[in-house]
Amino acid sequence: YFLGSEQQLLKKGQDSTISHEVTDINPGSSSISRWNFALGFLSLDMEYSPFVHEPSRNDLVFTSKKLESDLAITGSPILVVDIEPGLDAKDAVLFITLQEVDESNYVHYLSEGNIRISHPITKRHPDRPVGHAQPFVRSFRRSDMEFVDGKRKVEIALEPVAHTIAEGHRIRLSLAGSDSTNFQTSALEVSKSWKIHLKESAISIPTIGSN
Repeated sequence: YFLGSEQQLLKKGQDSTISHEVTDINPGSSSISRWNFALGFLSLDMEYSPFVHEPSRNDLVFTSKKLESDLAITGSPILVVDIEPGLDAKDAVLFITLQEVDESNYVHYLSEGNIRISHPITKRHPDRPVGHAQPFVRSFRRSDMEFVDGKRKVEIALEPVAHTIAEGHRIRLSLAGSDSTNFQTSALEVSKSWKIHLKESAISIPTIGSN
């Protein structure tokens, strides 16, 4: 699915751009998330409903049309985003969530990922199958950082998921520049705005039968 200028998820890329202003005051993914609780710790469930339902979040949201049939996801979705930071910094932070919207407009959390775009991919694993949780890796070493002049095509592997999105439901992709509940991004030298070049910006969702 390609990101569209009217904040849709489309089957074909558009030769256009969309801009976004980042706010530091962003409630983020929740205080009971995988970032501050070990999974299964004290048998607590992770709670993402405030994250996906809060309308005041400063997110850039892209939504598909209703699915014509069930979509069985298995593995790690891959987001490719052609991003251009603003003039205030040569870096940016992205927080991504993949969601399902049902017929009542209730939003279900599916997966997430995040990246500081100055951290490049340092090794690829082309022999790994579609949906593998680590088709590539980043060292995250300061010495490997590459700051951005102009735009950069960034790839992010989201957390692996096994879930079937029902016929008639929609896929929603949310991009944000902060998650103040869990990350102190205000301390980083990252841009407060960015522009996405849409033609090659897309999310690939691994499904049963993907090659």
